[in-house]
Amino acid sequence: MARGFNDKDLTLIKKGLLTEGKERLKITGLKKTTVDDLVRAVCISKGAFYKFYPSKEALFFHVLELAQEKPKQKFLDLCDDLDYNSVDSLKDAISQAVFSEEMDAYLRLFNKEEYDYIFRVIEPHILSKHLHKDYEFIKKAFRKLEMAGLDVIIEPEQVQAYLVGFTCIFFEREKIGDKFFAAIVNSYIDSFVDRLLF
Repeated sequence: MARGFNDKDLTLIKKGLLTEGKERLKITGLKKTTVDDLVRAVCISKGAFYKFYPSKEALFFHVLELAQEKPKQKFLDLCDDLDYNSVDSLKDAISQAVFSEEMDAYLRLFNKEEYDYIFRVIEPHILSKHLHKDYEFIKKAFRKLEMAGLDVIIEPEQVQAYLVGFTCIFFEREKIGDKFFAAIVNSYIDSFVDRLLF
């Protein structure tokens, strides 16, 4: 890794970069934040930054991935309490996860333009690893659903597509309006569960 840094330094610097990246998303956003902004905040050189991340987008993508872990875990935890063989229980668990504080915190990190941009420019090998992590999460969820007596009939790739759809709906929340938003999301959940199980 970076020369002159011991393991403790490496851990602290990476944590500092992630913290600063998350803060910068709130203050200046992804596009207006520079690598200079990031390295100045954690007191490292620009050259050292590239020992941690190949680009500022890779750092912000890592921030996004870490934020995704909480809503994913929230859903897996809710699956532990599913009523056996109950489709309604599953729909309720998905709704709770989708409307959770964890999901809200994740969705507030990026606006739609930044979200689209980061997925468009991120290095292919980083995106590939990300998709593999999503796939592993979906397989864990499938196992929990099977333990609850619910037989999944679609492939993980289709679930990934539905997850993208959830994100798109939330980015259009303002256009949909508060009056109809929950009904639209719950309708999407109904459709997703029907496709998942029937």
